[in-house]
Amino acid sequence: MRVLFIGQSGAFSTYPLRKIAARHEIVGVVESVPQKYTPLKAKLRRFLTRPSKNHSLKSIAGQMSVPYLLLQKGKKSDLAAFVKTLNPDIICVASMSELLPKEVFSLPPCGTINFHPALLPKYRGPRSFFWQYYFMEPETGVTIHYIDEGEDTGDIIRQKSIPVPLGMKSAYLANEIIITGASLMLEALEDISKGTVRRVVQKHLPCPFRARREKKGEALIDWNWPIERIWHFLRGTAYQDKAFKFRLPGSSWIVREFKKGEPDGSAGVLKISLQGFYMTHREGRIFVTLKWSLIAFARDLYHFALRLVRKD
Repeated sequence: MRVLFIGQSGAFSTYPLRKIAARHEIVGVVESVPQKYTPLKAKLRRFLTRPSKNHSLKSIAGQMSVPYLLLQKGKKSDLAAFVKTLNPDIICVASMSELLPKEVFSLPPCGTINFHPALLPKYRGPRSFFWQYYFMEPETGVTIHYIDEGEDTGDIIRQKSIPVPLGMKSAYLANEIIITGASLMLEALEDISKGTVRRVVQKHLPCPFRARREKKGEALIDWNWPIERIWHFLRGTAYQDKAFKFRLPGSSWIVREFKKGEPDGSAGVLKISLQGFYMTHREGRIFVTLKWSLIAFARDLYHFALRLVRKD
């Protein structure tokens, strides 16, 4: 099939793209810019972080010798024209910062399909991974579905669950989701190309919790939670850098093990002992390590530069 691919630079998009390219013809690549994107931010980020070409959609499009479009907010007419020019059989989406309009997703004769990292209809929205850790879900999964005018409400084509053991690190889970999602998207394309696709309608089904973006300054941890829940949430997300107030430039908090025991003062306080740093809890201690890296330093330098630009 002739496939137009839409995604964002990073393994969540580039891995499925390469897998699809091995079996189908990629006719074009569209990179959806992140929320709050500006050209200045993009230049600062490229200069300071020097992202890997292996996870750059623009670089991969160049390697494949196919047209590339950087899709900025409010430029959906550019996307519609791009799709009409390339005339794909189908559009495949794996990560996008805004919803596709009907005048775009309805253009290909075989429609538009999306890779969503949750078991729809649960956790529709942009931050499903984060909130599944927050609510301590024992399993997550991948859904490949058609795109319609709703938010992750289109008919389901393929779906597979993935267990989430207590304390599973986000990198391991993300890897499982990416590999599973790429395989399911390939299976969906095969079903569609053969005319054997089976559609499961889910638009009418309620979504118990929409996986929204967190609000700025929002306090999400309740230190009355059981220690296992707090530990699991912090292990699985980058929220620990917000939860732990002390952090040096270029450093990140690595959540280690927890130990139950007698309370050590007020909950949620960072302390240090002979065993290292730990967060206090009414049921014991959550041990953490402060790790410095050049990547994290570039990240902090990038955010510092952005604050200077805003002051100007």
